[in-house]
Amino acid sequence: MAGRSEDDIRDARDGRRVMFVLAGTGILWILTTEIGRTYDWSQRVLAFCDLAALAGFALGLWMTYQIWRRRRDRDRNDQG
Repeated sequence: MAGRSEDDIRDARDGRRVMFVLAGTGILWILTTEIGRTYDWSQRVLAFCDLAALAGFALGLWMTYQIWRRRRDRDRNDQG
């Protein structure tokens, strides 16, 4: 991987990890919602699944923010 620094490789790896977290959360949320409707789960269980999905999406957002902040700090250090 000529021309790519260790930081770029780390950012790419972390970006893929974020993609898997967000995609996995979305797929699991859809599946649990459909399974819950099929098996007539209570609203309490469905609400718990919604909260778990919300936590997964929040984790993905936090991970994305961490990547953005790391890149921003690196760019500032390179300029100054």
